[in-house]
Amino acid sequence: MKKILSIAFIILSSFSFGQEQMTRILFILDASNSMNARWGAQTRIDAAKELLAKTVDDIHDIPNLEIGLRVYGHQSPITATYQDCNDTKLEVPFGKDNFGQVKALIDDCIFAGIDALVSDYCKEHDTDIRTKADFEACLDKVRADINDKVLNIAKQVEQGLTLAHQCQKLMKGNVPLNMVNALGDCKGHLSSLVFPGFASYIGEARLDDWNRYIKGLARRLEKLPIDPHKDRQHQLTIEKCVNELSLIHI
Repeated sequence: MKKILSIAFIILSSFSFGQEQMTRILFILDASNSMNARWGAQTRIDAAKELLAKTVDDIHDIPNLEIGLRVYGHQSPITATYQDCNDTKLEVPFGKDNFGQVKALIDDCIFAGIDALVSDYCKEHDTDIRTKADFEACLDKVRADINDKVLNIAKQVEQGLTLAHQCQKLMKGNVPLNMVNALGDCKGHLSSLVFPGFASYIGEARLDDWNRYIKGLARRLEKLPIDPHKDRQHQLTIEKCVNELSLIHI
């Protein structure tokens, strides 16, 4: 079963931190196309995700433990004869508070996929699902398409989170006085884009926009040290437009 589900748990290292012994465990999840095959009453990827979530819950209270999550086979395009064996990504870096992140990130992508598939079904059949027949038909559609949908969502989320992590790095360290206000504004924008449950809240249909906003933020951080005054003028213009728009909505 372990080979079929292709989920690995590797204890990378134990090291001393002060008077405490710290242990790190890296979870490695196979998210390649082969995981869409059936495994009993469910697919391999569903079984692997359930096993991963349960394991994370079981070890949550172990002291001095850090975990990380690496996924492979989920980024490169799939053809009938080829899939990139070097396709791998550290989705959740090691950290003391990563238990919730690992499980929550998986669940969030799943919820976003379900929402998207239900919305597709309602539009296709011009219904808001008020009958048992509609519910069962929609359920069949979700079960059939959820794996591909979640993998596509995960790819988009991975791109944005990687760039968001780079933005966080750019905002650390000593900050010149003429950039304090701008970096505070950037942090506020980033927190409005990346938060617990953001994928399902934003929805699959708007993840392209979400990625575009993060790219814009990264571009702003890149340009900021060159001309902080120009950035400040742009920020004031945007704030004015946002305030005027909020009055219109009222």
